[in-house]
Amino acid sequence: MGTALRGFVSGRTLPLLAVAFFATLDVAAQGSTAVIEQNGSQNRAEITQVAANARLLQSGSGNVAHIDQASGAHAQVSQTGMDNVLRGVDLQVATQAVDAWMTVFQQGEANVVSISQDMGAVADIAQTGIGNTAIVSQGIDAHATVHQNGNMNHAVVTQH
Repeated sequence: MGTALRGFVSGRTLPLLAVAFFATLDVAAQGSTAVIEQNGSQNRAEITQVAANARLLQSGSGNVAHIDQASGAHAQVSQTGMDNVLRGVDLQVATQAVDAWMTVFQQGEANVVSISQDMGAVADIAQTGIGNTAIVSQGIDAHATVHQNGNMNHAVVTQH
């Protein structure tokens, strides 16, 4: 039960589990690793990176994630439920500069994470429930942790 996306990652085959999905991988350099696993319907994922690592798991329906990473950046993202979103603060794409780390866990419905990180920044974000929002904008070597459990919580972290 699965299909494979081939061609964007130097000819490697990556497993994708989904009924209806949209997935794009654009990995421009040696040493990059990108994995997208989707299970459900109408999930969307896009990863663009240069010499970076990303693992994106989506289960449910209507989940959306857009990640853009520079050299040495790492992203670990899990979205379970319906209509959860990972995006950028000013753009529609979650952006990470050189050596930034992002861990995002969302479970529930209509949770949103907006993130933009500069070089060496670290973010750990977990949201469980309905309608939670976390906005994280970080400069060089900043660290942020946001854990929200419940409904309609809103957190903003700005460190520059």
